[in-house]
Amino acid sequence: SALWADNAPSTLNKLIILALLCVAIAGVLKRFSDRDILLLTFYAMAAYVAAGVASEVAMGSFRPWVAGYRFSGTCHPNGQALDCALLVFASWTLYRLDRRRIYLAVGTVAFILLILTKSRTSMAGVVIAPLALWMTGATHIQKFAFASFVGAVICFVLLASDIVMPALERGAMMGRT
Repeated sequence: SALWADNAPSTLNKLIILALLCVAIAGVLKRFSDRDILLLTFYAMAAYVAAGVASEVAMGSFRPWVAGYRFSGTCHPNGQALDCALLVFASWTLYRLDRRRIYLAVGTVAFILLILTKSRTSMAGVVIAPLALWMTGATHIQKFAFASFVGAVICFVLLASDIVMPALERGAMMGRT
């Protein structure tokens, strides 16, 4: 809130920008169809990711074989991971609608680049979002079966923690220290 902010004019400026963005988004949502927005997302994110790959290749910093490498493209790796995640979702949705293999190929490349960003939050979002979407349409029996499966996996992890936890920790860290 601008009322208790340390820098009220700057906060008010950011709130006005946010309000204008919300109005613009509402206009886009009203004007375009779902498919148009999906295609816009696909092409915009593909352009961002392609520009990121091109910039790293041009600067010689695209070295995924080097320890500690994180794909960042033209921004921070976490920002690039969001672009990759959106491209994965848009590609998968378009592939499900059209069955064109180009969408599947672009989505696969975007997923590989997402892994190279080593962004844990975006990776968790890409894994959890489809599960959450599936859960909204699942029957009570399917939800119970899924919850039972998750509970069994947690019990297994806790029982075999000496063996499983180091591997889970390495996976969660995604090669980062």
